[in-house]
Amino acid sequence: NQPNYCITITGHTDKTGNDSINEPLSKRRAQAVGEYLISKNIPSTNIKTSGVGSRECNTPGNEPDQSCRKVEISFTASKCQ
Repeated sequence: NQPNYCITITGHTDKTGNDSINEPLSKRRAQAVGEYLISKNIPSTNIKTSGVGSRECNTPGNEPDQSCRKVEISFTASKCQ
């Protein structure tokens, strides 16, 4: 019922693989969550998705780290830009 809000969804990956694989994977993770919210009647104009690949994964080396395989969701009390 509140038109002035934005849900920002950011997808992440671990350091397994390279950027050409991780960037699209992180975007697809975020988009999947966005599509789920849309299926629950959240307007698509209130959802913004992005992927950051493994850039924010702070584990040493290229070891797989499941804690980096995630989607973060934040809410802002203003329209999506």
